Amino acid sequence: MENCLLITVSKFVMLIGIVFSIISLGCMGLLPFKRDISVVFSSTEMT
Repeated sequence: MENCLLITVSKFVMLIGIVFSIISLGCMGLLPFKRDISVVFSSTEMT
C-alpha cells in the first residue's frame, strides 16, 4: 500500500513540475501551444 502511494505521489509531483515549467515557458511566449497539450495530458493522466 505504501509503495503504491509513493508511486502516485511521485508521479503527481513530476506532473506538477512538468506543467509548471510548460506554463512558465508559455508565459514567456516561447511555447504558448504546449500548455493546451499539458492540460489534455494531465486530464488523461488523472483518469
